Amino acid sequence: MLEAGALIAHGAGIVAEDVDLLTPYADRVGVASCTKTYLLHAQEGTTPLRLLHDAGISVGIGTDGAAGSMTLDVWENMRLLGMIEKYSSGDATWATSAHLLDLATRQNAEVLGLADEVGALRPGLRADIVLVDFCTPHLQPVHDLAHSLALSAHQGDVTTVIVDGRVVVHRSHGRRVQDYAP
Repeated sequence: MLEAGALIAHGAGIVAEDVDLLTPYADRVGVASCTKTYLLHAQEGTTPLRLLHDAGISVGIGTDGAAGSMTLDVWENMRLLGMIEKYSSGDATWATSAHLLDLATRQNAEVLGLADEVGALRPGLRADIVLVDFCTPHLQPVHDLAHSLALSAHQGDVTTVIVDGRVVVHRSHGRRVQDYAP
């Protein structure tokens, strides 16, 4: 199964011995971490991000669906993952904002097997872009853009969503201005 490629949901039970089994397939195996679900259900253990990171296994940020986490807010799960990682490792320098953004973009694409199509802004990839309104009080002042995006922004700050180069949602000051047909 691992040879064919797999998306491991949660991976909260992965231990060091499992990494030896996963590492040879790191180019086709990924793990989806849904931190808010673990916290809501008082689950013991979370996705072992550092262990997987050190083994070169991609970890993406998931939401586990509205029934499991009460929202589909990837930003909220990214923020919680970063804070849990810092707390559980006792290392405030681990799980940096840039790393969290990488998990939510490039590594999410890798986990889904879409790294040749999406996950980064570069020629040849689909132009999937989210524009964020930084004029809101909770995003001020901006000292570090990555930090503000990873740890302060939320879904309500999104003003425009562009998928494959086409605007699909545009909002002005929190109100939907127009939805474009996909």
